[in-house]
Amino acid sequence: MTDNDERICCVFFIHQHGIDEARKLSECIVIDATYKTNPYKMVLLNFVVVGTLRSKEKPKQSTTVPIAGHWMDRETGDRYRWALKCFREIVWPVGGSTEDLLKCFVTDNDEALSGAIKFVFPDSKQILCWIHVQRNLSKKRQDIM
Repeated sequence: MTDNDERICCVFFIHQHGIDEARKLSECIVIDATYKTNPYKMVLLNFVVVGTLRSKEKPKQSTTVPIAGHWMDRETGDRYRWALKCFREIVWPVGGSTEDLLKCFVTDNDEALSGAIKFVFPDSKQILCWIHVQRNLSKKRQDIM
């Protein structure tokens, strides 16, 4: 995605392995951003699928598999919508079966991200990340004391 001055403001990337994993484990996708971890001070939106590993030692071990990423200059609804549209169009192309479309997203409750998810995946549910819930409770508890 480029801005009005034709400068790159967003880059979405995904590997075939990520596409395969997203299609195979389409129950729940965790989406979260990391901030300014690169020289360009861009935000990395990380897409991770949650699934179960099957092995003799640990037959039902839960795991996360990174499936896609999105560099963006700032967190806005249009940036999030663009990333989610890229994700949907690549993993579940138009005209394909929507039966295996994502059922759930886990997020940090960012309003712009939640709105973008509702726009691109209107039938999917959204739940809050437990770590973010715990952090908010701890912060509220400290503010009270």
